[in-house]
Amino acid sequence: MPKKMTMSRERARQLDEQLGLINHAPTPSRLDITIASWLHAKQQKSQSHKTVVAYATILHAFRARLQAQGIDLDAADPRVQESNASSSPQGNAERIMHIALTAQVFAAEPMITQWGSRPVAPATANLRLAALSSFYTYALRQGLLEGANPIARVERHKVQSYAQARPISYDALAESLNAIDLATPKGLRDYALLLTALHTGRRLNELAAMRWHDVDVRKRQISITWPRCKGGKVMYDELSRQGNAALAADALVAWMQWLAARDADPNGRAVQLARADAPLWISLSANGTFGNPLSARHISIMCEQRLGTSKVHALRHTFARALEDAGAKVSAIQARLGHTSLDTTGRYLAQLHAAENPYLARLTNLYGITDRLHPQTEEDGES
Repeated sequence: MPKKMTMSRERARQLDEQLGLINHAPTPSRLDITIASWLHAKQQKSQSHKTVVAYATILHAFRARLQAQGIDLDAADPRVQESNASSSPQGNAERIMHIALTAQVFAAEPMITQWGSRPVAPATANLRLAALSSFYTYALRQGLLEGANPIARVERHKVQSYAQARPISYDALAESLNAIDLATPKGLRDYALLLTALHTGRRLNELAAMRWHDVDVRKRQISITWPRCKGGKVMYDELSRQGNAALAADALVAWMQWLAARDADPNGRAVQLARADAPLWISLSANGTFGNPLSARHISIMCEQRLGTSKVHALRHTFARALEDAGAKVSAIQARLGHTSLDTTGRYLAQLHAAENPYLARLTNLYGITDRLHPQTEEDGES
């Protein structure tokens, strides 16, 4: 027990250090404490380490930009200038404007990748602004800063709703799924994961976080709890084990049975893969990572290998489109996707149909086009 507690504390310390919650200065400044408090509040609300790291990275980068200009995040706080005799309301307004303009430029800066710089997407620019605004909103609400939120002055970039929402075609999906070899552990794992995604519509991080205790296997159904969904929601799904509806549940049960039967890794070392807190989707590699949880990145790679797309979210798009094609009401689709607004679901579904044109046959007739590539023969006409 003591060893486990020590490891837990060390892991917590590492996470805190990654988030910037540990300040190695002898006496942390008010601003350092404000940043740490904000990040802690974000962690408690979102329960997503990835989100908090992203917000921390954005804020620290923006702070470095301001410091390079001789100011800091709290430059617009009137108290910072109290000791300066030349301070004035006009000067403070200028500082607010300075921070806002810096944020405007910062949000639109190109992304630096291994292939060089590329323009930043409007959604990414808005994410940067949202992170900065979240910090100021929190600090002002808690009284840690005074004055105005400089980011409120910055206009957000126009974003086309769900511009990247594209479902996978049913034909391509069936062909890809049927090509998976279920006689191999890797094939069984991938098949079960993909069918779980396609029958629940859950997001990548939610799938990657699945644990044994989230799955309740019963005689007639499987109940899945998703404790950390977007927006801090807890959601639930049931997969039937009866009739044609049982295929997804059967695949998940088969995978769990395979895990439960394993007592050693490929190198002969003892393992226990069916613990309540154990990850459901694990590495099967013999390079020492056997039993480790599959990361979101590795699930994306698997999706690309199996379905030809690394965008796991395409499975969610396909799930939504299939629900609609199956006759589900928009309100039912909203509930399954976990959307707060019915309008959001409506826009989501509309984008999934954006490429379709149900009038193609009528257009062809109006244009007077005949089939010259497959002309009808006399034998065809007689038959």
